Amino acid sequence: MPTDEQIQKTLKTHFETWNSGDRETWLSLWEDDVRMEDPVGGPENVG
Repeated sequence: MPTDEQIQKTLKTHFETWNSGDRETWLSLWEDDVRMEDPVGGPENVG
């Protein structure tokens, strides 16, 4: 289980790289088993 600090760092990097268009760094944050709902309650994206 990741720590709160790890989660906060990952989220910060996620938004910074998305907003700056840094695709390679943004993609490096994702693993095969990551699950994301966007928007919350919507379909689950995996990987």
